[in-house]
This record gives sequence, C-alpha cells and structure tokens, in this order.
Amino acid sequence: INTLVLTSATTFITGSYRFRLSDGTVRQIACTPVRIFSLDTTGAQTNRTATNFTGANTDLWTYTIANDELVGTNGIDNIFRWNGTAATVSAISGSGAPTSAKYVESFVDRIVAARTVESGVSYQRRVRWSNSASNTTWNGTTAGFADLNDTHGWITGLKKLRQYLIVYKEDSIIIGTSSGIGSAPINFDQKTSFPGCLSGQTIA
Repeated sequence: INTLVLTSATTFITGSYRFRLSDGTVRQIACTPVRIFSLDTTGAQTNRTATNFTGANTDLWTYTIANDELVGTNGIDNIFRWNGTAATVSAISGSGAPTSAKYVESFVDRIVAARTVESGVSYQRRVRWSNSASNTTWNGTTAGFADLNDTHGWITGLKKLRQYLIVYKEDSIIIGTSSGIGSAPINFDQKTSFPGCLSGQTIA
C-alpha cells in the first residue's frame, strides 16, 4: 500500500489515481489542492509540480488517460498532462486549449473537456475536444466544441462507457458516439431529461 504523508495538517488529498501506460508501466499519483505527487512501490513520494496549483480543498481532481499520458484537472487551473517519467507535469495551455475545465475524459483519440473556462468566460454546458491524437493542439482541423444547450442544466460529469461518451447534466443525460468524421468526430443525442445527475462525484 502506498502512503502519502503530508506535512501540513490543513492540507487535504483531493484526488488519487493509479494508471497503466501502454508499455506496462504502472504509476500512482496523489493530489492536494496545490501539488501533485507520484508514489513508488516503497511508498516514497516525489513532488511532480512545477508551479503550485491554486485549487481549494473543495476543488476535486478528475483524470483520464489520453494518447498514453495522464491528463487531469481540478476545474480551476490549466489541465495538466504527464507521461509518467518527466520530472514534473506540464500545463496544457495555448493552441486553443481551454483555460480550465471541470471534467476531462478520453474519447476517439482526443481529450474531451467539459464545463470549460475560455478567455475568462465560463461555458457551463460546453464540451470541447483536442485535435485527433494530440493532447496539446486544440485549434486544429479535427478539434472543436459543442454547446449542449437543449436543457438549462449545467454539466455535472463526463464518463466513457465502452463505445459511448456519457455527458451528465443536472437535468439530462446525453450520449456521445463516434461519427467517424474527423472535423466533427462526436455526435450528441439527449437520452433522458429529469432526472439528470446533480453531482459528478456520484458517478462510478
């Protein structure tokens, strides 16, 4: 069992994730509101944070594996990526990337980010995706976004389920499927209205 020992009694662990890369490497991380640590098999911890994050104890992390990198977000700072070996995680910024996103998931060889902040504007019903096979380019010909405005509820979660991308909103559930079209890769279809999902932390 790996253990992260925090030096401050007021610092909370707000996320943890164990993942396997394509070469078989298994990694585990634990996140606080301001730092990301990797844990090895002996329980030793390494700070993987280049610049401290700015989240609070209530800003919980979500993660996915996209294009063989760990991708995570706390809904406040830039989405980060880590290949499992670099000394520190890297922020995903510029090239059309959102300033922040509440949720991330991997779908059709892209990062999909939901409930984004872009140029200082919050888009509570927006889903934005990166370029095909790229975690860092978000303004290419195969990148894009969709505003899911069919209902008024905000997006509360994002989850890949087999060949589907499930977008949870406060008042509906929307199913995303691969279109096979590079420039418009995801089709969205509302499946339910009332109830939706009030909290993303209830999604398993």
